[in-house]
Amino acid sequence: MSDEYLLKNKEIFCEELGKSRFSLGDLYLLRSSGKKLRLLKFGDIADHKFINKFKEAKGKVVLDRMVNNKWIDGISNLFLDMQNSRLHVDNEKIRLEILKEFKKIYWEGIAPGSVVDLFIAGERAFYSFDDELTALLQESNSVYYQRSALKGFLAVISALLMGYVDYKFLRDVYHICYLFDYVFFKKHGLTYNITQAQEMERITQDSGFYLLAKQFESKNELEMFQDHLELGTILASGDCGKYFYNKSIINLINYHHEKIDGSGFARGANHSEVSDIELIIMALGQMISYDFMDLTFDDGKCFFKNMISLHTIENECSINRYFMMVQKIFNEINIEQKTDDEVGEDLVA
Repeated sequence: MSDEYLLKNKEIFCEELGKSRFSLGDLYLLRSSGKKLRLLKFGDIADHKFINKFKEAKGKVVLDRMVNNKWIDGISNLFLDMQNSRLHVDNEKIRLEILKEFKKIYWEGIAPGSVVDLFIAGERAFYSFDDELTALLQESNSVYYQRSALKGFLAVISALLMGYVDYKFLRDVYHICYLFDYVFFKKHGLTYNITQAQEMERITQDSGFYLLAKQFESKNELEMFQDHLELGTILASGDCGKYFYNKSIINLINYHHEKIDGSGFARGANHSEVSDIELIIMALGQMISYDFMDLTFDDGKCFFKNMISLHTIENECSINRYFMMVQKIFNEINIEQKTDDEVGEDLVA
């Protein structure tokens, strides 16, 4: 977008940003010299106190919006319809519509969209944490917060694929994805060593433990890592139970380091010993990295399909059951192809 267009629409865009916990595009400060200073990248945590400092100083803060608002509004409205519906048959129809719209972008890649669109859609459809809990989660680790938003929405999509259509249950599934490491946020903070251990453990069994064990200064972190599943479940149940329709779903915290082949911890559970929702949490936990995400306006095309396919190749025994379920259902869902003009309309919506 041109600087002239950004400046003309700065009030609209900044008002729009004020409703979101993520930046809906690149946010700039336009200097009197004509140069632009980028304050936030697309998908960054939207720190509104930080942004308001520039606005209060009468700075020209503008947003180069990159999200697909038409798709986000459509998906969030479908979930609202599901929330308000009283008939199971109606929710089945809504479920199919949501999956069709998701498939177009994130499975088939025939429509425009981004990963950040998933952040925003989940936020609008489900997010209900108060400002205090949100600040705790965001300040501890911004990348983890982005990961949680992505995992939460993909967990909901996976639950829809498995046939779940109860809005209250889907909202609980979404929310629990923010709290898997709640004990670190509440008690200790998500340190660099712990984050590295999480990522290594995601890839290779026991590697995260070895990392912490061999570093003398990480002795306390090793103890925290060993105990964080049980303690995290207890703390989250006490502090965050009010956000859940069914508090028992908080017990999923105990499964977020399990792996489908039985090589995870703490229980070493395998695919024959877990429910379908536990399977979703285990599979997504293996596939979604703890590392920084380089987010762009068009990174959504085939994102979900490529993510699963990559990890099916690397961990065939671990992810195969999940992949086969997702592939089978998406293959059964027929979607209408859009014309080039219709696709272009979505891009500018």
